[in-house]
Amino acid sequence: MIFLRVFGAECEIEEVNTIITNNETIDINFTSYTEKQLDTKINTKPSSSHKPSSTNSLQHTKRPAQFRNATKGLRSLLRMLMQSDSFATSNIEINTGSEHPFKAKNLFVNFDDITKEHLNKWRAYWGVISHSDSKINWLNTANEQDVSIPVSKLKNYIMNIFDIKNSEVLTGSTILVFGKLSVSKSEKKKWYIRVTNDSPNRIFIKLKK
Repeated sequence: MIFLRVFGAECEIEEVNTIITNNETIDINFTSYTEKQLDTKINTKPSSSHKPSSTNSLQHTKRPAQFRNATKGLRSLLRMLMQSDSFATSNIEINTGSEHPFKAKNLFVNFDDITKEHLNKWRAYWGVISHSDSKINWLNTANEQDVSIPVSKLKNYIMNIFDIKNSEVLTGSTILVFGKLSVSKSEKKKWYIRVTNDSPNRIFIKLKK
């Protein structure tokens, strides 16, 4: 069994493989974090329910104990994306609260994979932050399109919760953000990801240690 130490907790990579193998649905817990939560060792085991889903096509072939809905917050989702190459490309259903769930492969988009096909689409974008402006109003990615993330309305939350003392510590950090990829109206036509409703529960940052 392989153990990885991530976010201050022991994470079994087999947990991710189990979720993929069992074809579980992941319900996203969109809750903003507190300083106490990020300082406390959390249980990385998935919360689960053994009640079968009426929409699961394997309902009549799987044992009832195999039907589980794992609930994950943004910190856990980012951990899984960083540690499992297969998670983001899998067919696991991700319940985002919309009418229809996404498959992981259609929801998660790494910054390096962003193309014009993603313009005007709401997705879970993630990857490495190349740098931020000194006032931390914008987070910039290192991908070919130089996509930016405006965070001026989230600055206080970001700095307090993730213990960011200055813009320099953001360089090389990893971020997960739920939002829409758009193009600015300026002459440069810059691509940017607008965090959904500028809400703190749609963004998570893992600082580079």
